[in-house]
Amino acid sequence: TDARQALGVRSIVDDSNFYDQLKLLARFTRLAGYGGLLVCLDEMVNLYKMASGRARNTNYEQILRILNDALQGSADGLGFLFGIVRGALLVCVAYIAVSWVWAERSSQAN
Repeated sequence: TDARQALGVRSIVDDSNFYDQLKLLARFTRLAGYGGLLVCLDEMVNLYKMASGRARNTNYEQILRILNDALQGSADGLGFLFGIVRGALLVCVAYIAVSWVWAERSSQAN
């Protein structure tokens, strides 16, 4: 695209690779001698209010990916602080719980 040519880069950070770029930035932060990178995501209630179910589920899946990486230790030096109200939190947790159960059942079936 024109932006890539103008900037002289191979890729541009977008929704699909944003989290991977944050993990890379956290690695650079550690190499610079800091303990890591803390990312604050506030107003997450807006995920709950999204009109598009597809976009909402895509964002929930990214949150699930972040939580999985944190629990498995694959996001070294990267921390997240989520700002969310109770109603939205319950919906988000329910979605994540259903996703985990579904993944567990799928892995047991194979």
